[in-house]
Amino acid sequence: MGMVAIPDSFVARFTAPAWLLACLVLGGSSGGGVLVNGLLQIAGGAIVCWAITRGFWSTLERPARQLLMIVAAAALLALISLIPLPPALWTLLPSRDEVFRAYALIGMPAPWLPVSLTPDATIAALFSLLPPLAMFLLLGASSAEGRRATLFTLVAVAFASVLFGVVQQVAGFRSNTYIYQFTSRGGAVGFFANRNHLATLCLMTIPFLAAMAAFSRRKRDATQLFGWAPAIGALLLLVVGAIVVQSLAGWILLPPTLMACALLFRRPREGKPSRALVAGLVALVAAAVLFALFAPWSPADLARVGGEVQPQQRRGIMGLSWQAARHFAPVGSGWGSFVDVYHRFENPTTVTSTFVNHAHNDYLELLLETGIGGIALVLALAVWWLGRIREAWRSGGDPVARAATISIGALMAHSFVDYPIRTAAIACVAALCCGLAGVRTAAAEAPRRTRERSTGTIMLGAGARPRGKSAAPATS
Repeated sequence: MGMVAIPDSFVARFTAPAWLLACLVLGGSSGGGVLVNGLLQIAGGAIVCWAITRGFWSTLERPARQLLMIVAAAALLALISLIPLPPALWTLLPSRDEVFRAYALIGMPAPWLPVSLTPDATIAALFSLLPPLAMFLLLGASSAEGRRATLFTLVAVAFASVLFGVVQQVAGFRSNTYIYQFTSRGGAVGFFANRNHLATLCLMTIPFLAAMAAFSRRKRDATQLFGWAPAIGALLLLVVGAIVVQSLAGWILLPPTLMACALLFRRPREGKPSRALVAGLVALVAAAVLFALFAPWSPADLARVGGEVQPQQRRGIMGLSWQAARHFAPVGSGWGSFVDVYHRFENPTTVTSTFVNHAHNDYLELLLETGIGGIALVLALAVWWLGRIREAWRSGGDPVARAATISIGALMAHSFVDYPIRTAAIACVAALCCGLAGVRTAAAEAPRRTRERSTGTIMLGAGARPRGKSAAPATS
């Protein structure tokens, strides 16, 4: 029996929202849910292979190729750290003397070893790239209708996760409604293991509701699918949800996110945001991050809003992580090696039953694991993001692309005090945002051009204007 061919129209309309739904519901933990995360990675790998056989690379525009090159560089950095080196070389690396002494102690000659101290964890980290990469490629293969369905899926799952979190909080500490064994019991976590990651989802979804409201506000067609007033109402409900989640970082980052959404909601004829407003927004975000990092919080006052790790504990974890990063600079200890490396720097007299699985600062953890190579990749990604901001926020730019840049900024800011992108769920939302931040492909443009010729309008997120008009983008 021959294989059943999947119509391109089906792929363009349904695969991206279906994949996002699967990742959001099943990929809410970085350490728990090993089986489901493994299944997502296998499925993501199959999608990536399928995209390669379809020749999607040739349809990608320059910004998309640049982003994929950054991802490829990250994978190459991890692969290089897995190459076995002779003892004469790896013993020259920083902080490898303990490993050498261990072999000498048991009377065994030093073998060939890679840069990574935990090769198995590095391989696992490589596989974690597959679900978000699949999300990005599926979005590139989507039609305008598929992109709109993906956005509505994001909004729907965010609402469902918040409502599920409220049920968890009402049910109490011993409730069976929690999905993961190691989780923020007694709080609202939804489909996640960590309440802070549910807050991240809320922060990243709110700008897209503002974009929907902006589209509907600008459209004069009475048949619009989603009016601006309902969109604003949904946005406010999700804001309440972000507050109910009780994540300290979520609370602190909510005002600058809403301020950016207010700028997004402006009419195109009002032009680009003034430099003073942009500077004020940047200063507000910087102040929020610094406040979350260094404010003299009292753990007793924050026992319910700081997540599993309270602010003062975070500073201690970051301090030890910085100490470890200095010891392993400039090459790092290997992607995914944080857990095995961190305990070496703990004071045995102060160790408690609390298990530290991350540095609660993704940039610091990346510095520890990958050294200057990882930080260079972060800087490259930041430059790419700034370029997308410049493109999206020009006068008359696409509100969805603007929303995507805001969501990426919220994620980057939250990563200073947590590790949300290490979950498959948030990583796929980040990939979705990167795909919507002004990046289009030929596969997505073809149905758009056909629809433009027949109706003169476009779908949400296609990022172009109606034919023969100077008005702003409109939905259909």
